[in-house]
Amino acid sequence: MAFNEIKLHGTEDFPLQLYCIDKNHPKYEMAHHFHTNFEIMRILKGKSAVQLNDRKYDATAGDVFFINSQVVHSAMPDESVYECIVFDPSFLSINSEFEEFINRILNHDIFIKEFSRDSEINKITALLFESLKNPKNKFAVMGNLYSLFGEFINKKYFDERLH
Repeated sequence: MAFNEIKLHGTEDFPLQLYCIDKNHPKYEMAHHFHTNFEIMRILKGKSAVQLNDRKYDATAGDVFFINSQVVHSAMPDESVYECIVFDPSFLSINSEFEEFINRILNHDIFIKEFSRDSEINKITALLFESLKNPKNKFAVMGNLYSLFGEFINKKYFDERLH
């Protein structure tokens, strides 16, 4: 429990926060932590050693990570610039089919694949990050989130837990 990050990301009505991190950021080296939120991380420049639970990745510019709830994660950047979006996926539930998919993620019945070099998924992810840079553009943010999760469903970009 020492690694549990308990923090509101964004606001209560829009629980989504963008973090832009370079060597001047106080949390440039991302210490081991986990949270109940979903996180998307992308490397913009340089390299970074990323750890997700016991899996280690040597990430370079263009790489994207999807960090599921409760996954202990960290990053040790090497002259890197990276961005993270941290959000509560439950606020995406708008209809029964989508709500079921989100609930399966929240209940750990589905795990989004954590590392992507898929060009379409990474393109949508880039649009999501860019839309978050204009805080008045919540419709674009939501549209890009729905596009991303729609792509996860279309490409079956997830693993299901075996019962």
